[in-house]
Formats: sequence, structure tokens, C-alpha cells
Amino acid sequence: MNRNSHNSRGLSTQAGSPIPRWRTVFIALMLALAIGSVTQTPPAQAAPAGVPVNVYMELVNPKTRVCVGKTAQYAVRVYTPPTTSGSFDFDRYALQGITVEAFSQDPSVGDFHGAKKGTLTTRTTAPSDEDIDEAGGYEPTPNTAYFTFKAKKAGTTTLYFEASAHGQYVSDKVSVKVVNCKYKVIIGSQMNWCGPYGCIKFRGVSTDGQVTADETGYIFTGTAPVYWVSTSKVPNCGAVNSLGIGQVKMRGNLSDSGQLLLELNYDTVPFTDVVTCPGIGSGSSALPITPSPLTVTVPSFGGVIQLSQQMDGGPEPALGSANVYVIPLESAR
Repeated sequence: MNRNSHNSRGLSTQAGSPIPRWRTVFIALMLALAIGSVTQTPPAQAAPAGVPVNVYMELVNPKTRVCVGKTAQYAVRVYTPPTTSGSFDFDRYALQGITVEAFSQDPSVGDFHGAKKGTLTTRTTAPSDEDIDEAGGYEPTPNTAYFTFKAKKAGTTTLYFEASAHGQYVSDKVSVKVVNCKYKVIIGSQMNWCGPYGCIKFRGVSTDGQVTADETGYIFTGTAPVYWVSTSKVPNCGAVNSLGIGQVKMRGNLSDSGQLLLELNYDTVPFTDVVTCPGIGSGSSALPITPSPLTVTVPSFGGVIQLSQQMDGGPEPALGSANVYVIPLESAR
């Protein structure tokens, strides 16, 4: 069979001439490209020239702990992957006009602002007027979709985000722990000391204590006044005591396992004792005394604990205990 014979399109060839064969190849390629361009589904958004169209979603520094009653903003971007050259990545693009859908796994713990039961919350990636610090200089914020999450009650929920870009499904998620960030702390202390010449009792109460978490929801701090009184009993004598108002400093943290740990440290208070014995005379003493610190551990939902405590600064420590009540104060939802 002569391969250079007259072809079906009427193109005649001379034996040994490769030109018609290559022309046929070029025509076939052009037809394939034309057909492919007609049948190919157009992407949702054209990417810059030379940038791969494999896309991915990224949550920007998402918060994993939010205080009850507070809001947190979640920023979502859909990127083309960066161009790689050697060991360097550069020129990744945050796409504009991508509709991102989001929902909370447990809306009773917290949900997105504007969310309605049974529906998804949607936002669209767009430029922002804000700037970000990139390598020491400020640049425009990449195209971002912003979602506002409102924490309702203590618990854990997972936030899901999803979108379609360039015909591809992309998603991301983050587990969020909603925690109580305010606790009322009530302390009642009682300590006693008895010696050869009498006994003395110390009583202290603090009812106005409150600890509040910082923005991270981990570190708790607070202070409260402590009101102290004391009484003395000396056989055949009278005694009058004076004990001032002190202060307790409270600091602690809430662990990921749900335990609230508080360190309570007391200020030194002035103590004065005047003893009068008929027919013998009178005497007085003035001492700075300090209640020992307390370490309190309770569940995140609060509790009560009794701890050993002593009053230091006298000839011998006055021994006793303290009852500490920790009560969560949830903000209005």
C-alpha cells in the first residue's frame, strides 16, 4: 500500500515528501484543541497565568478557646498553591469571589452570627481595607471571608468551613472550646493557737472575690479584700485584739482537661493584742502576721474545697483550715 497516495481530503503528495504528513498532524492537533476548549467546563474564577489551579482552604490563626458570652472572628481564605523553585515557595494567590459556607457542629455551645436553624452561614472572599504586617512592611490583606462566632455556654464544638473553587471542593475545620471566664471566689478561714497562758482565734472572710480570664481564656487573675477578726482568752485576765483588713491575690489557669487551678496569696496584716490582768498589770504586743497561701483545684463548673491553712508570724503558727467556694459566672447569652 502506498502511504503517500491521495488522501481522503484530496491532498496529493509526491513520494518521499514529509510535508503533507506533518500538515495532517498539525490539523489533528488543532482539532483536538478546539474540541477540548468547547467541552471543557470553565473554572469558577480564572487564576493568574502560570499559577496551578489546585486550590486549598486555610483558616488564618483560628482561636481554639472562646469565653462564654464573647465573640471571635474567623478568617477564611482559598489559595492557589505557591510556585515552588528549589526549596522556596512564592506567589500563592488568595482567590476573590469564592463563596464560603460554614456551620457549627453544636449550635447550643456557640454559633455564627446571623445563623438560622438548619441553614449554612455564607460569606464571600473579598479584599479588606485592613493591612497586615508582612516581613516588616504592611501589605493589603489577601481576599478573605470573615465569620463571627458567638460563644453561648461552656462546652466544645467544631466549626466547619467549605467552598467550591475551580471546580474543586475545599474545606477546613477547627475544634473550639467555650469556657467560663469569670468565677466568684468566696473564702472562709479559721485558725487557733493555744499556749500555757491562753488561746487565740483568728477568723477571716472574703466574699467579694472574682477572677477573670485574659483574652486567651487561659490565665485568670483577681484580688479581693479579706476581713479578719481575732479573740483571745487568758485565764483571770481580759484581752482586746485588733486585726486589720488584708487582701488576697488570686492567679491561675484553666487546663485543657477542664481543671481550674488557682493560687491564693495573702498580704501581711497587723495584729495587736492587749492583755489586762487585775492586780498584776497589763501588757501588749504588735505583730505582723501572714495567712499561708492556698492552692485551689476545682472542675471548670466550680466547686467547694477545704484546705489546711495557718497563720504565721506569732511565737508559733496558729493552725486551722479554709473553705473555698468557686462559682462560675456565665455572661448573658
